[in-house]
Amino acid sequence: MQNKLITIKIKSQKELNKKWDSVSHFINSTEDRSIFKKAKKLQQSFNIRFVKTTRNNETLCYFGRRIGVRNMLRADSGTSIIVTMVYPEQLYTFLYENYYKPHIDQGIWNITFLNQETVDDDLINEKKHYNSLTGGKK
Repeated sequence: MQNKLITIKIKSQKELNKKWDSVSHFINSTEDRSIFKKAKKLQQSFNIRFVKTTRNNETLCYFGRRIGVRNMLRADSGTSIIVTMVYPEQLYTFLYENYYKPHIDQGIWNITFLNQETVDDDLINEKKHYNSLTGGKK
């Protein structure tokens, strides 16, 4: 099965030139909690789980028997964050429609797609690579 490798840049539409201290500072200051709660409730109904890894701002996503990886980084300018995702296409579509797009529609975030590729499933299934992503933890 194929995965999508997607890299996006998220910038606040309300505070365009604000420099954020960290990814958490950006998310906590700009995220609409009602959108987050609605997406979280839908995730639970579809048995989608996010688990933080030993790496800073990295999360594994369990979607049935599939695993996805998300990494969030603060851009050099400090005014935006970069999110890299390797997800099954259905999971990415679900998250985009229920989490990212509502933030765009409400004028909260501006999202720019930096990269969008289809990648082989071996990227996640290979044990050596999986261990490097998770720090060896399951």
